[in-house]
Amino acid sequence: MSLTFAELLGRWNLGVGSEESSSGVSAVQGINQALSHLSDMWQWEGMVRSAIDLATVAGQSYVDLPADCQEVIAIQHPSSYLRAVTIVGQHELAIARTVNQHPTTFGGTYFGAYSWRLTSTGSVPILDVYPNTATTAADTFRITYRARIVLSGSGTDTDTGYAPVPPYLHNLALRLVSLFAKATEEEDDGSLEARLQPLMTSELFYTAKAADGRLSPLVGPLADAVTGLVGSGNDWTDASLADPT
Repeated sequence: MSLTFAELLGRWNLGVGSEESSSGVSAVQGINQALSHLSDMWQWEGMVRSAIDLATVAGQSYVDLPADCQEVIAIQHPSSYLRAVTIVGQHELAIARTVNQHPTTFGGTYFGAYSWRLTSTGSVPILDVYPNTATTAADTFRITYRARIVLSGSGTDTDTGYAPVPPYLHNLALRLVSLFAKATEEEDDGSLEARLQPLMTSELFYTAKAADGRLSPLVGPLADAVTGLVGSGNDWTDASLADPT
């Protein structure tokens, strides 16, 4: 079963009672708000993307991330298991940039901190890095990340275009679109927050989380201890900042 943009659009129109909302919120805007909330409701394993190449520009202090990147899980060198970037906070990144070293143990060739940059097309996710990237290439790094569900409402999103939503999230996605539509059109009858609260404790949400969990039954510290899996700590990384190439 696949969820199409047309189905989401039909559910939105049903919720507002027409093809145009009296609030001025377009169907694409409203659907994206609902899908963004769906992305934030849980760390969905079904939304993880892996082995995606990251381009770099020599001397640049940041790396552009995929437009739908919600959470960076790991960034590796493309042809090895070595971790290329140690993800830190902006404060730790500032320390590294200031003193050219870091007071704590780390692994990886670069430090990286997640942030947003405003462009002509809106806010886009980036990874501020230290040191500046050393080479210009289309595949310097390879990223594993958790994606945010975003629809443009054009191109492959129209009519029979499929929404990038795992099958077990289809019902939850449709339910959220309905709630956002009704809250937009009938706010006097109940705020969006009030409408969403029962969903957080619903069987629908519980079932979706359970289905998502079955994708990775051996994830977590306890599973690692039972199976003998080894985490990618400092022993698996290039821990030198001296030569980022």
